[in-house]
Amino acid sequence: MVESFSCPNCSAPLDVDGDGSTTIKCPYCNSSVIIPVELRVRKLNEPLPTANLNTYNARPDIDLTERLLSIREKAMAGDEIEAIRSLRSTFVIGLKDAKSLVEAIQRGEEVDIRDLELVSPASIQSTTLDSSTMHKTMELILAGDKIEAIRLFRESTGAGLKDAKDAIDGIEAALSVSQPEMIHEPQPFQPFSTHDQEIKVSVKNSFTGRNCLIIGFIIFLLMVIVVPILAGMTSQGGPLAGIWARINPFAVGNVTLQFGQEGTGPGYFTEARFISVDNNGHIFVGEFSGGRVQVFDENGIYITEWKATGEETGDIYLSGMAADREGAVYTVIGSMLYVYDGMNGSLLGRLDHPDGWGFDDVSVAPDGSVVAVWYKSTDDLLRYDRNGDIDLWVENAIGNVTNDSEMNMRVAVDGTGNIYDLAYFNEGVFIFSPAGKYISRFGSRGDEDGQFTSPRSIAVDNLGKVYIADFPGVMIYASDGRYLDTLQVNGAVMGITFDDQNNLYVVVDNQVLRFKLK
Repeated sequence: MVESFSCPNCSAPLDVDGDGSTTIKCPYCNSSVIIPVELRVRKLNEPLPTANLNTYNARPDIDLTERLLSIREKAMAGDEIEAIRSLRSTFVIGLKDAKSLVEAIQRGEEVDIRDLELVSPASIQSTTLDSSTMHKTMELILAGDKIEAIRLFRESTGAGLKDAKDAIDGIEAALSVSQPEMIHEPQPFQPFSTHDQEIKVSVKNSFTGRNCLIIGFIIFLLMVIVVPILAGMTSQGGPLAGIWARINPFAVGNVTLQFGQEGTGPGYFTEARFISVDNNGHIFVGEFSGGRVQVFDENGIYITEWKATGEETGDIYLSGMAADREGAVYTVIGSMLYVYDGMNGSLLGRLDHPDGWGFDDVSVAPDGSVVAVWYKSTDDLLRYDRNGDIDLWVENAIGNVTNDSEMNMRVAVDGTGNIYDLAYFNEGVFIFSPAGKYISRFGSRGDEDGQFTSPRSIAVDNLGKVYIADFPGVMIYASDGRYLDTLQVNGAVMGITFDDQNNLYVVVDNQVLRFKLK
């Protein structure tokens, strides 16, 4: 039976023949569109690829069949971040391989997992360092060279990047614990001979050696027992992760505000992906499906909500959002760019590209101008002045640099007007001057520090630093692209933005977090 639904980009009717495919190509606008779940056909009694699993570390605490069904459903629904996380929490598999498997599931391919080993039920795995390596690691941490300490730890243990970071953070925490000072009671003066002095020096050296031995033993116990346990409990997903995010003295920033959870009522979110803040502290949070925008005050208290529906030409998908200082909210709906009054949702107008629909994302510059990226036939970069007129138009901005047009872009603007275009498929951030001249690029795909795995959004703070929301958290770069650090966030980060006080706002797993950066 053939069923139809509307293309979210051009509203053209698309026929679904029920062959189990997850995507369909729109013949009118050439967009790849995800078929709604209810229109897909799952073959009855279709076997899941669970045979011949290596169960050496079998986990009795999970239903494997249920977990595999959950992974497949998340992948087919387009939530690849959660599918990857679930896959890695079930099997011993690297991030890159997990991402490849999820993408294969989304393409409808059979996935062979017979060689994957199930994750051990223990969430904390012990790692032993020989005394020489431990001593060198401690020296590097005390010298402030954590990156080299992490590299040494990974080479010595074979641990992954995140586990190595957690371990080094734990060792650093242990080393920072101040030792109790010895309390000396005043003694009356007594004359003493040279022989007496020699005896006292000998006794003092004996006690000093004994104290060093005791302190060394305490540090050793912290290293092998207490620190790994604390690292596991405070790492992403751990029971103390939320508390640690607020007080961690070693983090790039600490959480000062947290609100929201999954749901449909006021203050609850469903597919929350976008966040913006105006000059009065109002926080706008946008949802991908349906275009709902909720408004909160500076303390996270719910005020009101409205829907960005554009001209209601079909299914509503919000793919970009930004607010200016006066509270006007710019939204990309159905690949069109609309302007709303942020406090009541009144439609104020529309910004157009000469060739019509095709917008991907939008950002508001500090001077009030609006920068947008457009993808339909070429990857264009446009800037609108405060009157809504185009004053900058860079055609094929990414394609002119790479000879490969970009179809998925995020955009941000710094205080001097430089434009940062995050290109997903071209795997990098492309920097353009206020006049639209290409300056440079940075970034690459991979699992190392500073490399991208699944970049979601981009923002620039008041100091000119560039922030990329990705799988491990929020990566921080200098304005010239030098990697500086990563703000670890517990969950899949979607949208990020800054306020005038340089606080970072993050949308993660249908929650809003505000960080005070250091």
